[in-house]
Amino acid sequence: MGYRPGRIAMFMPGLPTASTAWWRHDIWSLRVDPRIPRREHEHEPRANTAVRWGDITIWLREGTKFYLRLQMESGQLTWSTVMQHRVNTARFAAFVAERGIDHPALADGSERSLRSLALDFGTFLHHWQRETPGRAEVGGSLQPRTINKNLQTIDLFYRVMTDCRTEAAEALDDARWLALTDSHARMFRPGDRPRQREVREADERNYINDTDLSSMLTHIELLGLPAEQTRTVVRNARQVELAGLGHPAVMRAWLIQAMTGRRASEVLMMDFEPLSDIPGLDAAAVPEGGMVARLRYQQTKIDAAPNTILVGRDVVEIIWEQQAQHRCVRAVSGC
Repeated sequence: MGYRPGRIAMFMPGLPTASTAWWRHDIWSLRVDPRIPRREHEHEPRANTAVRWGDITIWLREGTKFYLRLQMESGQLTWSTVMQHRVNTARFAAFVAERGIDHPALADGSERSLRSLALDFGTFLHHWQRETPGRAEVGGSLQPRTINKNLQTIDLFYRVMTDCRTEAAEALDDARWLALTDSHARMFRPGDRPRQREVREADERNYINDTDLSSMLTHIELLGLPAEQTRTVVRNARQVELAGLGHPAVMRAWLIQAMTGRRASEVLMMDFEPLSDIPGLDAAAVPEGGMVARLRYQQTKIDAAPNTILVGRDVVEIIWEQQAQHRCVRAVSGC
């Protein structure tokens, strides 16, 4: 569904209207508001996830939205980073609420009081208990790396807001931001952050060896086989009948990942037309096993890194199959 100013916002307060800047709303959604900055390809990571700001202390909420607007429009931050900023800001909001702080300046403005508050926030994070399930169990403490990221988030927020305090006060219609001083930009020090774990040696158990990979490739058709069909496989020296899982698109994505060595996200976010010709090459004349096309994938991990690789005819045919299935589904559904 395309963006229709006012129509969706009528049912869900906080969603965008044409008369309000995109960053002023308490719900940010790429699917609803095309004005939100995004990267220049068809699939932005976590594009279907909306960000809700309504439960954060109002002065911190509005300040964070203004800050993120500056960072996103300048290209310093991307949409996928906004999610983590939301989490980190919520922890800082809990910290200031616990101490009854209701002013952007946080304290009396002296460097001593601000340093004390910054150290208190570090202690607060060390005692933080997880409230929702994730990679760690509910009730567990934060990892040193997470604490570092949280301190860095608030540190950068105050450094930018101190530098832009005049613009922030005007844009937010809140003169309290003018109370920020250079001391706010120096609240946090590198020494405040906990030491992170040493890099561990690679654990071979985290990698798929050649034997297991060969076995997976041998039986990959089960992933795409319709659920009403079966295939005979040998398991523990016995022949057994296994039903298909009915996920041909997943099968093709896994095959492309195995054949190209790309990350799963880089494959799943590929454009619908990711293939291009290799200049000066006659693909029909390329012998078996040779490279016949260039594949463009979504490189979102490393800035300015290459986002194309050469692929053989097997990868090209898998992509053609997926495109054909997609067109067939659209034709049947009338999309």
